[in-house]
Amino acid sequence: ELRNLAGLPEYSDELRKWRGRMVDHFQVRGEPFLKNGDLALRPGSQKLSPHYPGKVKKT
Repeated sequence: ELRNLAGLPEYSDELRKWRGRMVDHFQVRGEPFLKNGDLALRPGSQKLSPHYPGKVKKT
């Protein structure tokens, strides 16, 4: 996106809809993704799982 629409009043319904979808998606993960039923701020980056495939090794 080239322009942040989150602060514009005419997009508040759309923003609420998409935040609700994200909350629904992250409910199974719980904290630190959600706090008190709302999206949580994540100050650090997400560490990769040891199961993350990473780069494919050439043989």
